Amino acid sequence: MGSPVSAAALLLAGGRGERLRAGVPKAFCLLDGVPLLVHGLRALAGADVDLLVAVVPEGHEPETERALSRWLPETKALIVSGARTRHGSLHRGMAALAADLVLVHDVSRPLAAPDLAVAALRAVRDGADLAVPVTEVVETVKIVDTAGEVRQTVPRETLRRVQTPQAVRWEAYAAAHHGCTGLDTDTGDPPLAAGGATVTYLDGHDEAFPVVRPQDLAFAEALLATRR
Repeated sequence: MGSPVSAAALLLAGGRGERLRAGVPKAFCLLDGVPLLVHGLRALAGADVDLLVAVVPEGHEPETERALSRWLPETKALIVSGARTRHGSLHRGMAALAADLVLVHDVSRPLAAPDLAVAALRAVRDGADLAVPVTEVVETVKIVDTAGEVRQTVPRETLRRVQTPQAVRWEAYAAAHHGCTGLDTDTGDPPLAAGGATVTYLDGHDEAFPVVRPQDLAFAEALLATRR
């Protein structure tokens, strides 16, 4: 663990990206000719943090250094080897830093606006334990059984889609993960904080959607084309 700092930003980019079918880890899949890793770091670089950490697939640290040198030459980032699960990578990343406040972002959301990171960090600095951007669910949601039969329609008014970057106070994270090794959860995305933590929900953004399938990547390319 490094020297204590006031705030740090952590990019989780250790996934294999098999659903993208790009033949490379997700971090190095190209969007508009630029690796998703670089897009993710750009979303964090505008926040007022003292340390930037990138958790990348094990064995791809040199490739990460080359990407930073080419696309973000002025950005200094600590590179950490990821685990085989997102949960494990989160633990490795958090273990590599010491900060009062931490921004956590996912490489699969490359078009997240830098303003989301700024707003999340501000909310925690203002007193929240955890700040999470969310958007409304506009689709109809059904619960089905194992046979595929519809059992219930979920009131979408009570549902929200969770996005990143999120910001968390270190003490809240430590309390939520006390006794957890990072190997306890093989899949999924456990909450950064739980059990009495003060959570602030922020207005998310439609463009902070996850890029996990080839059609998501194509949609992101189209959005970038409209910006140009």
